[in-house]
Amino acid sequence: MTAGPAPPLVLWDLDGTLLRAGGVSRDAFAAAVGDLGDLGPDLSFAGRTDPWIAHEVLTRAGRDPALAPEVLRRYADELAARAGDLARTGRVLPGAREALAALAGRGARQGVVTGNLAVTARVKLAALDLLGHLDLDGSAFGDDGATRDDLVPVALRRAGGVPPERAWVVGDTPHDLQCARAAGVRCLLVATGGYDLDALSALGADAVLPDLTGAADVLLG
Repeated sequence: MTAGPAPPLVLWDLDGTLLRAGGVSRDAFAAAVGDLGDLGPDLSFAGRTDPWIAHEVLTRAGRDPALAPEVLRRYADELAARAGDLARTGRVLPGAREALAALAGRGARQGVVTGNLAVTARVKLAALDLLGHLDLDGSAFGDDGATRDDLVPVALRRAGGVPPERAWVVGDTPHDLQCARAAGVRCLLVATGGYDLDALSALGADAVLPDLTGAADVLLG
C-alpha cells in the first residue's frame, strides 16, 4: 500500500485567529509606552508586529525609535503581570480548540507565525491553555524579523526545513495572506478578527471560513 502525503505544517496567527486578549494587550502596551507616546484609537494592532507598533508609536510622538527595545521589554513585563486578566477576560475563538486537537490527532505539526514577541505569545497561549498542541520551537515571532513577511521562512527553517508546499498559514487579516504568499505557502483566512467574510473572500486566499469550525478538514484536505 502506498503511503499518503505527510500531514502539513500549520502555522497559526494568534490574535483574531486563535484568541482574543480582551483588550489586555492594548492596556499593557499603553502602560509600557507611558509618557513616550499615545497608541491612539487609529493605531491598529491587527496583523502588525509588536516591534512595528512600538516604532510607530515613538515615531508619531516625535521620539527616538531607538527606544523601541525598552518599550518592548516593558510591554513584556506588563503583559506577564496581567496574565490573570488574560485568563479572565480573554477568550479562545470558535473552533480553535477543536481544530488544534483534530490536527494533532491526525499527525499535523503545528506552530505559530505571529507579530507577538516570543515571550508575549507564550503568556497569551498559556493564560488561555492553548500551548498543548503547538511547537513554539518551530515557530516565528515579531522579534524574528523586520516585517511579517520575514517570519514564515524562519518558521519553516525552525520546523526542520519544511518545504513551502507542505505548509499553511492560518490568519484573519490581509497581512497573514501577504506573508503566506511571500513565502509560497497556502493560506486559510477566518472572519473572527477585524475583517468580515466578504472582505476576506475577495483577497484570493486558498480558503476562507467564518471561523475555525471545520478548519482541520480544509487544512488536511
